[in-house]
Amino acid sequence: MATKTIKIYKFHFQSGFHLDSQAYAYENSRWMIPSDTLFSAICHTYNLLYGKKALEALINHGNPGISLSSCFPFKGSQYFFPVPMKDRNLPDLGDPALHKKLAKATLMPMESFAEDLRGKLDLKHWAISLESHSGLYQEVERPRVTIDRITQRTNIFHFAETQYKEEAGLYFMVDYEEKTLEEKVKAALRLLGDEGIGSDSTVGKGQFVLKEDSLSLEMPDPGEHYVSLSLYNPSAQEIVNLDASRSHYKMIVRGGWISAGGRNLRRRSVRMLTEGSVICYKGGKPPEGNVPIVLEDDYGLGHPVYRYGKAFCLPIIP
Repeated sequence: MATKTIKIYKFHFQSGFHLDSQAYAYENSRWMIPSDTLFSAICHTYNLLYGKKALEALINHGNPGISLSSCFPFKGSQYFFPVPMKDRNLPDLGDPALHKKLAKATLMPMESFAEDLRGKLDLKHWAISLESHSGLYQEVERPRVTIDRITQRTNIFHFAETQYKEEAGLYFMVDYEEKTLEEKVKAALRLLGDEGIGSDSTVGKGQFVLKEDSLSLEMPDPGEHYVSLSLYNPSAQEIVNLDASRSHYKMIVRGGWISAGGRNLRRRSVRMLTEGSVICYKGGKPPEGNVPIVLEDDYGLGHPVYRYGKAFCLPIIP
C-alpha cells in the first residue's frame, strides 16, 4: 500500500453552465465535464494566450505531456469519485430502498473510493454517505425563442443549465509529465474561468473561479487492474494486452462537429471507455490511451483536430 498525493483544480462556478448530453440536446445538460471536453477547452484558451506554435507543442503530435481526469463534484472539503465497475454482491442492509440506491449509485465520497481501491469497501458507510451528495446541483430549464428569418415566425424551446450549490462545484485531477507546462496550463485555466465553459459563454454562463489544491489517496500497489477516471481510448498496441474477460467497462461514442471559416465540419467518431471502467491488462502495464486525429488538415484549418483519450487511471483490487 502507498499514499499518492494528486494535484487538483477546483471550479467554483459563478453561474450555471450548459454542456450538451448529446448532439443538440438543449433540454438536458451534463452535471460533469468529460476529460476530452476539458482538454479541448484548455487548448482553446492556451492558443489565445500563447499562439499556434505553443499549442502544437502542448499537443505534441497526439502525445501531450499532461494527463487529466474528467471533472467530478466536490462540496467543501469532500470530493466525489465515479463508482468503480465491479461485480458487487450487495448484502441485505435491511432497507430495500437503500439497497436500490446503492445499486444505482454513480458517485462515492473519497473515503469510500479509497476503500474500494483497496478492496475493503464499507458498504454501510457508503450507504450513509449517499445523502451527502444528493443536493450538489440542480438542473434549471429556461425558455428560449427562435425567429425564422424569412417568415418571422417564432418557435419556443427549452434550454437547460446546471447550477451547482454554494460551496459545491467541479474538480479534476492532473499529472504534469512535462513540468514546464504547469504554469501555462494554470494561466489557460484562469482565462477559461473568465471566458466560461460550455454554451452561452458570451452572456456569462460557465464562468468560474479557479482554485488549486491536492488530495491524498491510500491505494494498493500496482497490479493488473486499473480504474479509469477519464474517458479512455486504448491504443492499438494496448488492446493486444487488454483482458476483456476480467474487465468491467462501458463504452461511449464521442463525435460532433467543429465550426471553421463559416463551415460546419463533422469530426470522426471515437469509441471511449467511460469513467469508472475497471480494466485488466496482462502484465500489469498501466493504461496510457490514445489522442487520435479526428479531422485532418484538409479544409484549410491550418492544423489537424485531435480527440483527447489519454488515460488517467489508478490501481485497484477487483
